[in-house]
Amino acid sequence: GINAEYMGGIGALTAATSIDEMYEVVLIDSPLGKFFQKTEKTDFDEFSMEYIRSLLQKNYLEHFYDFCKGLGGATWAVMQDILEFEADRFVLTLTRNTYGVKELQKEDRKKLFPGFGRLQEIHDDLANVDDDDSLRERLRNFPDFLDMLEGERLGDEGGASNLETKFMIKSMELHRGSYGQQFHYGLFYSWVKMKELEINNLMWISECIVQNMRHRISEYVPIY
Repeated sequence: GINAEYMGGIGALTAATSIDEMYEVVLIDSPLGKFFQKTEKTDFDEFSMEYIRSLLQKNYLEHFYDFCKGLGGATWAVMQDILEFEADRFVLTLTRNTYGVKELQKEDRKKLFPGFGRLQEIHDDLANVDDDDSLRERLRNFPDFLDMLEGERLGDEGGASNLETKFMIKSMELHRGSYGQQFHYGLFYSWVKMKELEINNLMWISECIVQNMRHRISEYVPIY
């Protein structure tokens, strides 16, 4: 069940005046506590909050990766590929979203990269990237990711030119693959992720109808 004391402490978040204070008052005893790390960025401005969100995501991915590795067996065999892709996806998305952000030093950007994934060997290079041309150069030894980035630049047909859409298509491919093995817990994770996409697709279709843009209905990401 939900910890009543924790729920009661949520109200204290509105009184917190710094990240450190928010951590000490509420988060340290919450389920997020183990993913939350103190930072020098103590002001509640837009940049610091985005930094905290990214840091939490990085810590969560690393914890989940270690947890699945500890389970071993078929669960690890399935979840390793899924989580390594999610880590690489996070790194590339974060890199592109922080082009030219002066407040984020290169060493701080690298601190937000999960410590695993296929792209881990070029994390130092990615931390110094500030445009798509440089990013393509760094990805030359990773043709699948390079193709995704090139496809966005060239504008593929069929509504699949957006890089995030390509990530989602690849993610669904991995989640469908988890159904091909037996006796593992990765299936439950994949089911949740596929259900999330199903809901997003229904919302997309509904919005297209409401906004009289039926010609774009087919641009949703198919689950199968």
